Amino acid sequence: MRKARLMVDKDFTIGVIDKRMYGSFVEHLGRAIYGGIYEPEHKTADKNGFRKDVIELVKELDVSIIRYPGGNFVSNYCWEDGIGSIEMGISSKLYEYQAAGKPIICCSSGQPARYVSETKSGIVVSPGDHKALANAVIELKEHPTIAQVMGENGRKYVGSEAAIEVVGSKMKRIFEALNGK
Repeated sequence: MRKARLMVDKDFTIGVIDKRMYGSFVEHLGRAIYGGIYEPEHKTADKNGFRKDVIELVKELDVSIIRYPGGNFVSNYCWEDGIGSIEMGISSKLYEYQAAGKPIICCSSGQPARYVSETKSGIVVSPGDHKALANAVIELKEHPTIAQVMGENGRKYVGSEAAIEVVGSKMKRIFEALNGK
């Protein structure tokens, strides 16, 4: 029988994770892209067709980086692929946003919605409810203290439940069980 050994040193650090690692995508949610942020004919559009007024509003959300999947990828992209299915559980993106101390607006049902609610780290809106999504963004923008508390709740949860010590301990128990110890 082959054996595997895992060694975890909670004090070993390779480096600090740059905050730009915790970004966000601009995706097709109703009018989020065409007729939203990208509107070349709009009076506030820059030379590339992006609305400057929307860009200023997005800046206020304090997301470190906004990525826009371009080319043909966009036309075939399904946002559900980015968050995983209910059967798969929770996407690692939720943990990443929480670790960055950002409030989450969850446009999902099932496990992700329960997770965001239980950790008090964001606002849950029904999938496809564009009005609720817009209201959630406005709520966080107009109430920065609430947004900050949600972000802190998420960071605390990830720090206590998804910390290397906790995950390492769980993994150790699994490996020991598999190894017959």
